[in-house]
Amino acid sequence: NIVTGDRDFIIQLCKRMIDKRIRQKTKNILAMTSVDMADGEILYMMGRAGFTGIGFGVETAGDVQKLGKGIRQDENIRKTAEVFKLSLSAGLETTAFLIVGASYDTNKTLQATLEFCEGAMSEGWMSHVTISMFRQLPGTDYYLHPEKHDVEPLRPEEFHNAWYFNGRATTRTPKLTRAELENWYKVF
Repeated sequence: NIVTGDRDFIIQLCKRMIDKRIRQKTKNILAMTSVDMADGEILYMMGRAGFTGIGFGVETAGDVQKLGKGIRQDENIRKTAEVFKLSLSAGLETTAFLIVGASYDTNKTLQATLEFCEGAMSEGWMSHVTISMFRQLPGTDYYLHPEKHDVEPLRPEEFHNAWYFNGRATTRTPKLTRAELENWYKVF
């Protein structure tokens, strides 16, 4: 759930948490959001309120980050770094949630994602990374219309036996086979 989706709500929630001294009463409060829904004020307030960590759905780096956003790749990566650094300044540990095997993935996008993570970790502005294998969740457009995304239909037995973090691919992408995706997951 994206906690910063409603700016007024998260600011008011943080103020209430500060008033109630939640920070002194708990050890761990984590939140999920996306880079484009967080800014310095929100992150500062979350840190003061007692949030200890924040996870961002980064998904993948490389060319795919600019799809549908009208943003150049380097601008998107710069913004991601800026928001992660603001989070650390606010006292929040950062986690990047990444996906391997989305329909738009190629060797190029996955290599760029790997380099992005290696750089962020070595520069110290990304605390943690969580890698998930792409899954076509029942009810999603990928599940209902796999042909539109050029992915294989998901068989129910594959979904029920597939954990998000186990590295088994349940589909192939237009550019990568299941075996190639599983190899990339191992690389990460």
